[in-house]
Amino acid sequence: MQRTPDDEKVPFGKRFLPIVARANLAGLITALQSNHIDSVSPAPFVGHQGYPKVNVGLLSPPTLPDAPELLDAPREWAQRQYGISQVVNIRTSLVNARQRMDIGAANPSPTLQTAQEIALAFRPPEVDIAIAKPHLSHSFSQFAAPVGPTAEWKQADIGNTRLDQALEQAYYDTDLLASDAIATLWHKGRDETQIARAMSVGTLGKGDARKLVPTRWSITAVDDTLGKQLLNDVRVLEHQKEHLAFFGSHLGNHYLVLLLPGSFCYELYEISVSKAYGFGQYNTDFEPFEGRKSYAQNTVGGYYAARLSILEQLKAMNHQAGVLCLRFITDEY
Repeated sequence: MQRTPDDEKVPFGKRFLPIVARANLAGLITALQSNHIDSVSPAPFVGHQGYPKVNVGLLSPPTLPDAPELLDAPREWAQRQYGISQVVNIRTSLVNARQRMDIGAANPSPTLQTAQEIALAFRPPEVDIAIAKPHLSHSFSQFAAPVGPTAEWKQADIGNTRLDQALEQAYYDTDLLASDAIATLWHKGRDETQIARAMSVGTLGKGDARKLVPTRWSITAVDDTLGKQLLNDVRVLEHQKEHLAFFGSHLGNHYLVLLLPGSFCYELYEISVSKAYGFGQYNTDFEPFEGRKSYAQNTVGGYYAARLSILEQLKAMNHQAGVLCLRFITDEY
């Protein structure tokens, strides 16, 4: 399957997206006329264009939402079985108020510290953001949740914030490797979204090596790191003795996972059943029992996300197995 040169332009939910986007855009135009946002911020967002100088943004709805904890919660969306329209509606209501910054985060500026505090917060904190030049468009990507309009971040004040204790401890431990911090936070019950959020704004790892990591890269890095940690546990488990099949669907993607008797190995096929992607086109990546030594160039972030979920299930089953995962991508995605 051939990917577009610009992943941001991959079609996403073409059947209803224009209606949802226009509805949100109309409300946002009115809300942003004051060039001021007095609301909450569920997360920072770090762009990748122009690296090593990147845009660091504060995501925030222009008005207070009823459930701010759901604004940046992919696992919760899945558990609640949100459809594509619900996710798009949530995310396109968020303004990305951003500033250009160098990736170095060993000595964070006051502005970067604001983004870091939001990433480490126990719940979305209240923010007062002065913005300029709002750009009323939307950004959609295969690799991160959609984002609404952008604006220049001129100044931001953050209310009294209760920090997540585990994330705060990782932030102050400047002798801890980022990979060890990720594993520690996972074992303390923080999910991959929370960890990736903290990693993206340079709050994890050895102090002098801390850097900003674009959000899409931080998500994949966390999925890969956690997957490798789980692999150490799964490789020593008893072999699965039966052939098992699992099927599930989420946001226009259908997954068939086959568990085969024997040692762990993993192969992902991404198969298009979509006119937008080219019907019948596919990509695949594989790893043997020993693991991969190179990045999964063909299936990219989806490879590591699917592998993490599968390894979680294998560990819960207390078995290892050969894994064939088939991902069918429909026009809805």
